Amino acid sequence: MSNFDFSKLFSTIPQVDVKPLLAAQQKNVDAFVKAGTVLSEGMQTVLKRQVELVQANVAASIAAAKDASVVGKDLDLKKSYALVQTATEKAAADTREIIDIATSASTKAFEVLRARGDEAAAEFKSLIKTAA
Repeated sequence: MSNFDFSKLFSTIPQVDVKPLLAAQQKNVDAFVKAGTVLSEGMQTVLKRQVELVQANVAASIAAAKDASVVGKDLDLKKSYALVQTATEKAAADTREIIDIATSASTKAFEVLRARGDEAAAEFKSLIKTAA
């Protein structure tokens, strides 16, 4: 059996205060939870708005179809073209609106994580200065 003293080996390892590390990890988790919440709320807004737009577009399409299907009425190509053009422009605007909502939510969620990253970097620098 060896006479090696393990206590001497471990006495050379520097003591590390784990409380700041645990606190930092908790802040990281909190930041991810907050970012997830922001993103989730944004996606809920997107879905709600999409439902509203679909309902409005279906109602408008039904109204246009009723107007176009009146028996004995001549087909007005200019009016039909204007309806198609208006519908296309509205669809493009609606798409831009949905993209803007989603982009805003993503940007806000990213900002939460970026801010935590900056804070974590400052905390790490502080720990290094304290240890030195």
